[in-house]
Amino acid sequence: MDGAFAVAKRFDYLHIRALLHQADVMAEIEEQLGALDKSEPIQTYLSSRRADENQDRRMLLQQLQRELKTNDEALLRYNPVRKLKPTSELDFSSVAIGSMVRNRSFVQKAASILRSPKLV
Repeated sequence: MDGAFAVAKRFDYLHIRALLHQADVMAEIEEQLGALDKSEPIQTYLSSRRADENQDRRMLLQQLQRELKTNDEALLRYNPVRKLKPTSELDFSSVAIGSMVRNRSFVQKAASILRSPKLV
């Protein structure tokens, strides 16, 4: 299919919102780890992971590993989308989407998506 006929919305705002949500989840875990670390009279976690018997810390670190993986995957998925060039006016009009949107021949919600300046 000719690239000029492929028009889609990037949903930048939603990508960023999801990434910020994920960052907040990780910040919460970071706060919990910090509080847990400060509450211990002897902080063996810094010198020996093997000697650390605190199960709460182990669980938080395991959760953090999962959240970091989710975050990294989301960043890697979004980065190429973010770099896509916007649809040119010529390409946009070449598939007559502009006139279809103006004539309301699309369902109203679908038309509002296509009015976005962030089409790729």
